Amino acid sequence: MAEGTCADCPAPKVGRKKRCPDCQRGHDRRRLAEWRAANPEKVKAQERRSNRARYERDPESRRSAVKEWRQANRDRFNAYHREWRAANPERTREYHRKVRAARRDYYNEKVRRYQARRMEATVELVDYEAVGERYGWVCGICGEQMDPTIRGRTSLAVSFDHIIPLSKGGPHMAANLQPAHFGCNARKGNR
Repeated sequence: MAEGTCADCPAPKVGRKKRCPDCQRGHDRRRLAEWRAANPEKVKAQERRSNRARYERDPESRRSAVKEWRQANRDRFNAYHREWRAANPERTREYHRKVRAARRDYYNEKVRRYQARRMEATVELVDYEAVGERYGWVCGICGEQMDPTIRGRTSLAVSFDHIIPLSKGGPHMAANLQPAHFGCNARKGNR
């Protein structure tokens, strides 16, 4: 079967190839490594396609594998993200701005609970929508009807007033909250 010797070693070659099977494997590996080094964007694109296809075949398995890797390499993962955030401050700010805008109520509640804990008040998770509906979206301070869609820091925006202020020992609980216009609540202060 051998029709000559390998171009790289004295071993016999097989078929029309210039090299023996062992040398051919090494040659193929070197050429592939050179191509990958010369075409990093094509390599990245191929890896993305491959990862996406693997994820679509079995998404739960991929999620658990990624989770396990992150737990096993927590320091490496955190260091990478710290460096990325330091190198991309504008994109990081934009990402956090979008997340906060999408989950505004969550972040507002987080701040309220933190402030209540600082004042050593009793803290309970509050469903603000239920509190507003319980009062019929009527301002507990001025008695006027409120529009629950108005948010932000305008005087007619929805806010929630602690009937007994936190600073005077009142709890942060649904029973101690009433809807109020932002302006009314600001004027009331801790009275």
